[in-house]
Amino acid sequence: MMVKKIILLVFIYSCFHAKAQYFEKYYGTNNGEIKKELFSFNKRFEKYKFIVFGEEHFREENIEIQYKMFEYMYLNQDVKHFLIEYGPSRSILINLYLETGNIKFLNQTSAFKEDILLYIKLKSFYDNLVDSNKFKVHGIDYEKRGVSGVKNSITELILYIEAKYGSISNHSIKFLKTQDSTNDFNGESKKLILTFLEELKRFPEEYEKEYTHYYDDLMALYQAFRINKKIEKKNKTFVSTREELIYKQVISLNKRYPTDNFFCVFGTSHIALTNQDGWARFIGYEGFITKINTRDESPFNSKVLSIMHLYKSCIPPWKKSYAKENFGLSRKNLRELDDKSKGSTYTIFEVPNKTEEQKRFKKNYYQLILVNRF
Repeated sequence: MMVKKIILLVFIYSCFHAKAQYFEKYYGTNNGEIKKELFSFNKRFEKYKFIVFGEEHFREENIEIQYKMFEYMYLNQDVKHFLIEYGPSRSILINLYLETGNIKFLNQTSAFKEDILLYIKLKSFYDNLVDSNKFKVHGIDYEKRGVSGVKNSITELILYIEAKYGSISNHSIKFLKTQDSTNDFNGESKKLILTFLEELKRFPEEYEKEYTHYYDDLMALYQAFRINKKIEKKNKTFVSTREELIYKQVISLNKRYPTDNFFCVFGTSHIALTNQDGWARFIGYEGFITKINTRDESPFNSKVLSIMHLYKSCIPPWKKSYAKENFGLSRKNLRELDDKSKGSTYTIFEVPNKTEEQKRFKKNYYQLILVNRF
């Protein structure tokens, strides 16, 4: 009888130990203090030059974790660029807000409330940095604000440059004088915008001096504004055209800042490191992160750190089937993530890949899973 009890205890311990090892805890934090807990793990991130953070859109909980992750990456990974899922016309206004503190620029972005609150938190961090080491926000998506929104951003930027330096080029003066008389509905405004941006592209040395670091935004705007959501080109769907555009925007930024690292926040469906088949129903093409991580010509080839969000509220019954289908996580997996994250505001697990069973986590999609309890 005693032998049987011993065997039973050994078996129970083995099962418990195996379960405890199922998830390798990468790092955990209490009270949202990420940077203190992450510090000792800094060397794990050294090889990564591009960090992408998968977002579940429109959650207020995004604000704190995105801010803290960016702050950590800035302080420890030499990240000086925050890339967002908006077009460049919005990032022009965001950067004007960061530089001036004038809330009118944020009000003109038409961004969601959660994003506005994030930019306000970023502003407090920005103000404590020396001028030579300020970070910059980049909108790398297609233009969602339309012709009038783009025209407004360019106008605000020109007026700011004029007020700051006391003069602007004749080309910029012409834009200001002409833009009020153009008609958005018959294409005059779009033609004016493209003509203005094409001139800036043709003479970079002249206009970089005028627009300083905002020249990046304007060149990104030139690329993004030419993408028309309603038109398919070269037999490509809009979504695949969009992913290629974003990829090119990232490559362009790297050419301008070849030694810098980048932090990117995009919807979770965009963050797969390799093939996206089965990642999400509406994605059957190569996403921009896949391109960045796998293309031979990409400067970030095999240097992308992909982090997936899983909020505590993503684990109720109605979300379980979605998580299983899109993230490869079963109900058992989700329960274990939940159990092991108890007591922490944020917990991040390294995606395990030690056994055949653990390979269900599809490590090629992301390397880390973040569980946020609220």
